[in-house]
Amino acid sequence: MGKSSRAVLLGLIVGVSAPIGLVFAQSQSNQPELTRLSGVTTSTITVPVELNRAWEVLTGYESTAIQMPDIKKVKIIFRNGHSLRLSQTYQAPYTFGLEISALIHVKETPKKMIEYKLLKGDLIRSLRGKWKLKPIDGGTMVSHSIDIDPEIPEVFKPVFRELSETNLNQSMKILYELMVSPAISQPL
Repeated sequence: MGKSSRAVLLGLIVGVSAPIGLVFAQSQSNQPELTRLSGVTTSTITVPVELNRAWEVLTGYESTAIQMPDIKKVKIIFRNGHSLRLSQTYQAPYTFGLEISALIHVKETPKKMIEYKLLKGDLIRSLRGKWKLKPIDGGTMVSHSIDIDPEIPEVFKPVFRELSETNLNQSMKILYELMVSPAISQPL
């Protein structure tokens, strides 16, 4: 049995036998690794860029977020140092095609972490998450953890979780591409 086959088998055993635990893992560094623990889903990817570049892309809230598959609108409505509020509109398979508006509080710990939480939103009971950046040999490890409780019937939550995890990994792949692409210079 090959190394990747053993990893998949182990993932299936842990995922099936444990109420919380490993959901999915990819061994390639340019592919996101997805885990779920106590309702918090985390996607992690290694990007061959310096920490400064990763931070620049993540904190380009309006320009970066609009390139994500689920975010239709984003606007910074307030900023005071490393604290800000974002207005976002989501529309994706996990929103079942509905446009969902949210007001998000964001707290930055420069070049290390971005924490966020829902202040108010449509059809969302709670939402909180964090982005973490960690310099490593050959690049930066980028992880995004999210804990969301949508206002939907329990019967739809497994479908919601699957669709939102697929979206999370798609978003991480897009971030990877944005981070490794050369920065576009703005004319003076």
